[in-house]
Amino acid sequence: MQSHWPNPISVVWLLVLTVLYYIGVRLSLTVFAHAPGQGSLLCLSAGVGLIMAMAIGWRALPLIALASFAANAPEMSDAAGAISPWGHGAISAVANGAIPCVAAALMRWRLPSGLVEARDLTPFSLYGCLVPALIGALVIAGNLVWDGYVTPAQGPGLVVNLIIANGLGILLVWPLYQFWSDSPALNTGGWGWLTLALAANLGLFFLAARGYGPVVFLVLPVLLMLIVKTGTQGVLLALLLTVAALIAGSALVPGPCTVPDKPAARPMMMGFVFAVTYVTLALSLYYRQLLASDSSRLQWRDAALHDSLTQLANRRALLKELADEHSRTQRTGRPFALAMLDIDHFKDINDRFGHQAGDEVLKAVAELLRSQCRDLDIPARIGGEEFAIVFPETSAASALPALERIRRGIAALDLGLDVDDIRLTISTGVADAGEAGGVEALMEEADARLYRAKRSGRNRIVSEGVTS
Repeated sequence: MQSHWPNPISVVWLLVLTVLYYIGVRLSLTVFAHAPGQGSLLCLSAGVGLIMAMAIGWRALPLIALASFAANAPEMSDAAGAISPWGHGAISAVANGAIPCVAAALMRWRLPSGLVEARDLTPFSLYGCLVPALIGALVIAGNLVWDGYVTPAQGPGLVVNLIIANGLGILLVWPLYQFWSDSPALNTGGWGWLTLALAANLGLFFLAARGYGPVVFLVLPVLLMLIVKTGTQGVLLALLLTVAALIAGSALVPGPCTVPDKPAARPMMMGFVFAVTYVTLALSLYYRQLLASDSSRLQWRDAALHDSLTQLANRRALLKELADEHSRTQRTGRPFALAMLDIDHFKDINDRFGHQAGDEVLKAVAELLRSQCRDLDIPARIGGEEFAIVFPETSAASALPALERIRRGIAALDLGLDVDDIRLTISTGVADAGEAGGVEALMEEADARLYRAKRSGRNRIVSEGVTS
């Protein structure tokens, strides 16, 4: 099974991620703080840490812990306790480092192919977000309760707050990183739609801050529009920036469901944030899955209608084209012609030089047919060394010059066989659609003329009353 996990990253990139983790923690303590002394609503650093842990495993823990400790150092007080504030900071830093490392281990176990389909979102949320965040939250909260920094009554609330902040950070950052790495870069149009959507959401936040709270509901349809306009990576970038802006401005925009002075304002806003995040992620993954399914279906359809060796149309495709042309001729009276071509003495090449040499000859012939046919003509390989060409809007007489160029071109092909006694030639029979009553009769007539060319000495073209 193909893996979607990133390859090991360079030392420089690892240092960059460490700095980004530090910045993420500082943002959590300042911009995304819920309220003084009550922690943060969003820890983007947890998602950055997961990128590091997925790349180098548990070796990322010291780097993450160091960055976490350095970012929290300015917040450490000199309050008394059994353990110094620096000791608590060290314990919390190790716990913060363990969250992405545990998430990486569980995801490699439960999601070996990565986050690929919409159904992967549930195990990703459980093993990549909830379980690791719960383990880290219990360690951090237990440490603070044990030494009296937090009362036992405040402990459960702190645990929930830490789970929400770290889990949401992983939900926003990791899918964006994975799909940004796996997907083509956004084009100019994609960046334009992304900029427009972000501007629209900022406008909605402005209106919500002015007292029109329910308009915040409209951020979801704006994000969903981007799924088809920018692809997965574009909508996930917009999702991260939208959620970050909403939480950063939570003092002014408490949510669409309640007024700012209600105690439930923040929890209801976070419920809305999680709903937007999950719906956007799930539909993005589902749309990506649909595109992959359509692409696979088209590939199978293309394979079913093309010869695998020469990439020309195969017999099935030829029959379909003939039926379409016959129907058009019946409606409009416009002509079309069918030529059947067969390589002369092809069996001798296979017998003397092997099937690989024979395959190279077939590919060379196919390439010459493509080069000598018009865009509207349909060259096909219909079996073995036999080919066919449909000439729309062309009579058999008008097709003769093109067929003569093909005959001469094949005779001039350099086979690269280093022998003088083998020269490639081709015999051809061509018939007008008007000479036969249907597709089968037309094929039979062109085939009969092909074998008349064989019996007449090969390396020639036979049409109605004409041999060249």
